[in-house]
Amino acid sequence: MAKHYSQQFKSAAVEQVNKKTAGQSIGSIAQALGIGESTLNKWLATDRSSNNTRIADEHKRITQLEAEIKQLKEVNDILKKAAAYFAKHQK
Repeated sequence: MAKHYSQQFKSAAVEQVNKKTAGQSIGSIAQALGIGESTLNKWLATDRSSNNTRIADEHKRITQLEAEIKQLKEVNDILKKAAAYFAKHQK
């Protein structure tokens, strides 16, 4: 029967691998945690996939915000020109 580990435990294990020192291997970290190396490798792959998805979502959001900024700058320029026109032509 497969053991079920908490998300907190999995995250801590992945973080430990990401912060490993020169002498440590994934296998030695897995052994120290009492889990299989293949299990830890699966958690690492899932974490990388999650990070890639997050990065893609953030990139999409940045692109949307840049487009919105461009549009707002164009509107702002139009309003400045209109304000200058009406200020010049007031009687």
